[in-house]
Amino acid sequence: MTHILLISGSASQPSVNTETLRQLSELVEQEEGVTASFLETSLFDVPHFTLQGENEGQPIVDALRQEIAAAEAVVFSTPQHNGRVPAVLKNALDWSNRGEFRMLWKDIPVGVVSVSPGARGGAKANEQLREDLEKVFKARVVEPHIEVARFEELQAAGGVFADEVLKDQARRMLEALKAADEERKAAGA
Repeated sequence: MTHILLISGSASQPSVNTETLRQLSELVEQEEGVTASFLETSLFDVPHFTLQGENEGQPIVDALRQEIAAAEAVVFSTPQHNGRVPAVLKNALDWSNRGEFRMLWKDIPVGVVSVSPGARGGAKANEQLREDLEKVFKARVVEPHIEVARFEELQAAGGVFADEVLKDQARRMLEALKAADEERKAAGA
């Protein structure tokens, strides 16, 4: 059984990214051998990263790290702010990967979804997040990644994954996460 931690990179309430992950969780329920839950720690409540704050310790950061460490796989859904991942998500990632937790993300299977009301589906933020997760955090980013464009139109047509192309990509991502988790467990990681 693979348990996937769902992390919305948006501080907005309501959030199209959180809604997309909610719809993805409905697909997870249809998959054999996969379960999912949302990150309970609010990224908005994580303080801005500073070396002073790191030295003082932060209980909310400890909770964030514990949730990540317990995950067998992770799916991020990120908006795009000025062509980049939002500061709230970058900040949480920075906190998660410091000091004794430097290798927290190593080999964790990760899927990336980006959501946008525009035509490109947050492609730049998706690419940036995948690159950072692979190169800086050493996570195992799976393919396919998903770029959800024109969110409102998809919602009006029955939801993000009513679109057969996006639904197929989501199912393939879930299968890749499950396979990567099983490989990691077999290797004893």
